[in-house]
Amino acid sequence: HQGELIWAVLAATRDRDSGDLAGSYYGVNAEASLVTGGGANLLVGGLNSAFSLQPLNVQAQTGVNLAVAVTSLELIHSFK
Repeated sequence: HQGELIWAVLAATRDRDSGDLAGSYYGVNAEASLVTGGGANLLVGGLNSAFSLQPLNVQAQTGVNLAVAVTSLELIHSFK
């Protein structure tokens, strides 16, 4: 199976090199609902932990739920 992930990349400055996104990213995923609710995902990392990655998806749910997960991602620079 193939899929596609689209991420918003947030940084304090635009002056970055192409390989600066490479590195380890860590974050916490949190979801909560009581009748209706939603969730949030955010990963922080890259060169000097200068980047935040947020997946561009919308989470919505109904019912009663509480979930927390620790997430990690490794990005490797492609020298093409």
